[in-house]
Amino acid sequence: MDRETAKKMHGGGLYLPTDGDLLEEQAVCLDLLYDYNHLKPSRGEEKRALLEKMFAEIGGRGVILKHHSMPTGAGSTFILAATSMPTSI
Repeated sequence: MDRETAKKMHGGGLYLPTDGDLLEEQAVCLDLLYDYNHLKPSRGEEKRALLEKMFAEIGGRGVILKHHSMPTGAGSTFILAATSMPTSI
């Protein structure tokens, strides 16, 4: 995107979200997010590499966990388990 559009976005100004360059940048970011969300939890190094591409700065053990949902209601069984984070992340 051009400097003027970036300045408007970051300064709270009005800009066109349909700008071609902006849409291209969004597509690249959405592809990275898709790739991250579809990696297996055991692929810690690949997840870390994608986080470093997506964010300007992350903590030493930064990780994003997807929201987990489970059915509730009559007959639901809840199992709580303690786990530790792998050291490779």
